[in-house]
Amino acid sequence: MKNFEEMNLLELDTIREVGRIGTGNAATALSGLLNREVNITFPDIQIRGYNEAIDWIGGPEAITAGVLVRLDGELCGIMLCVQQLEFVNLVLSHMVGETVERYEDLTDLDRSALIEVGNIIISTFINALSGLAEITVKMTVPAFAVDMQGAILTVPMAE
Repeated sequence: MKNFEEMNLLELDTIREVGRIGTGNAATALSGLLNREVNITFPDIQIRGYNEAIDWIGGPEAITAGVLVRLDGELCGIMLCVQQLEFVNLVLSHMVGETVERYEDLTDLDRSALIEVGNIIISTFINALSGLAEITVKMTVPAFAVDMQGAILTVPMAE
């Protein structure tokens, strides 16, 4: 396979199913962390270019938070957990008992909580994937940024 457009329906369905398993495991981990029910929708597979992807999540100038982890081993790549303000406040209200009006209001404790949540979501997803595929995947320490979505998505899109 040279590019994503060459994928057939079976390959797309396989990726979709892996996404469902990983997302389900990540939602279960998040539910346990927050001590509350977490509702998710099943992932869909869409092959998008940089501009289309950014527009799909709200536009390049929208401010957001992101937790990024690099993957190495038998699977190399990047996982990015984009955390929009509604999600940030859901997490913060359950973990530290407060919410924020703007990302600029995040304290060090808030940032730490968001990094941990992103790390748990990503690592649970990757652990499900690696277990299913019987491969070894190593993950780096998560990086955290608050910036415009266009800037945050530049790193994984460039690689």
